[in-house]
Amino acid sequence: MSSNGLVGYHAPGFVAMHADQPITIARLWRCDGCYHLTAFDARTAAPRRRLLVAHGMAVVDGPSVPARFERLCHAGMPHHVTVFPGSHVDLLRRLARPIDLQWLEIEP
Repeated sequence: MSSNGLVGYHAPGFVAMHADQPITIARLWRCDGCYHLTAFDARTAAPRRRLLVAHGMAVVDGPSVPARFERLCHAGMPHHVTVFPGSHVDLLRRLARPIDLQWLEIEP
């Protein structure tokens, strides 16, 4: 992880992603007797070196990646996330309420 908003990820399955494509980085976890959900948008980035299998790089806007990760870890989030092609933060936020998930907002 770097402080410039560049973060590495492992794509679910084997999904070919090209640079500069919108993605959603999300995590659902259980902590302190309830379920939590968070998500934020990013864009794929061209890797600086050849990556194997389904790893990739993403550019994340907003708070620095280390600060964001520290906040999420203090909220009990395990370190693995899920990456979805497209921009789905609003959909996941709306989904959280009716199924009683605690939404953790990450300021843009």
